[in-house]
Amino acid sequence: MELVFSVDKSYSGEEIASFLRSFAHWIIDRGEAILRGQVIGPSSPIIPGHSLNSVYASTPNVYPKEFASYDDSEPPVVFAWVIPVYESEARYVIINRWSKFEDMLKEEGPNLWSLERQPVV
Repeated sequence: MELVFSVDKSYSGEEIASFLRSFAHWIIDRGEAILRGQVIGPSSPIIPGHSLNSVYASTPNVYPKEFASYDDSEPPVVFAWVIPVYESEARYVIINRWSKFEDMLKEEGPNLWSLERQPVV
């Protein structure tokens, strides 16, 4: 599994790398891959100084279709798009299921690369 975390280039690369490193270690320690539609959190803000305190796992559907997996390795590599979300959004996914949340993201079109975006719920 590879993690994809996309943010605007105005954010600190060190803070993003620190989050991804911690998150990857958490996944390894628990011994289970994250799944599409899974919410992790809420906890403390994932990036200091920002209110987003959970992450949502999805397919990297904003990238070309070929980016979803790499099949020329054994085992194949799956890419998980790790989207920072607010606690209200995380709770919405838990209560209403991930497909409704993804539909809402398509309808609302929030800037998922911004750590200052407004919550969709």
